[in-house]
Amino acid sequence: NVLTAIIGNSELLLKRNKPGDPAYKDLMNIRSAALRALEIAALLGARVDDEDWRWACSDLPAGTAFGSRVHGILEVTDFAAGDLAGELDRAARAQPGDQDATERAVLTGWLAQAILTPLGPALGEARLRDVTPADRLNELDFEMPLTGGERPRGTLRASHLADLLDAHLPAGDPLATYPDALRALGAEGLLRGFMVGSLDLVVRLPGPRFAVIDHKTNLLGTGGRPRVADYHPDALAVQMQSHHYVLQALIYQVVLHRYLRWRLPGYDPGRHLAGAHYLFLRGLSGAATRAAADGRRHGVFSWTPASALVTAADALFHRGGAT
Repeated sequence: NVLTAIIGNSELLLKRNKPGDPAYKDLMNIRSAALRALEIAALLGARVDDEDWRWACSDLPAGTAFGSRVHGILEVTDFAAGDLAGELDRAARAQPGDQDATERAVLTGWLAQAILTPLGPALGEARLRDVTPADRLNELDFEMPLTGGERPRGTLRASHLADLLDAHLPAGDPLATYPDALRALGAEGLLRGFMVGSLDLVVRLPGPRFAVIDHKTNLLGTGGRPRVADYHPDALAVQMQSHHYVLQALIYQVVLHRYLRWRLPGYDPGRHLAGAHYLFLRGLSGAATRAAADGRRHGVFSWTPASALVTAADALFHRGGAT
């Protein structure tokens, strides 16, 4: 909190001084040192208690505009940059719209913590910080025809997807109840045409293996005051189902499966797909981010569906299901 206050106050003072003023250079040095100290604190695993956690999350806005801004910053940030704090500040300043200096300082400090967070055993405790520009693909756009697109060759309904998930999700899977939630939508119209979207981030891991990363800025908890427990992986499983992120994650796996099948020699989904990993960014606090008993990190929901599910979903989107 002290470092963030220093950064915010220096930003305000910089707005009142011009580059030629005597104090301007000193203020720039103070701000840069505080940003660097924030990064070092994350690397050293500074303890974050519930009060600090609540403060850091609740001081940031919520809503789609804020989420879009965060996505814009992360898309153009080099996570492996030598001066991460400076890189985030540059990326934040490049975003459109009016910007409050204090809010920008809080935002970039928070994102630095997120980038420095180990992401759990499913990703080998890798951090976004470890991902170089050569090992990432930003905003992978897709346009996927459903059962033939303009000339449908079959029928596709939400119930077909629910049945598919039922057949492939093992008992005890944290997402095993999702098929019932999908059926509860009552959306039994035909799904036709083209599905369009984009994957926030695809990263190449050793192997090579390829993982989908999705950034979420959801403000969890009650009354705008989130607690650590709100971002426990088991709590995130509930969010994944209630917001239908499970279906989104499955679609993203099919998109990546098709992309790699066309471009990677010797592609094998069982060997090369590394799952979908949803980063609930407000739950990430650097090396101090808490872990569940099994090592899963708060703020991270990782799902690596069986390759049989991915290939079956690919076939379903291509040919449709039983009428």
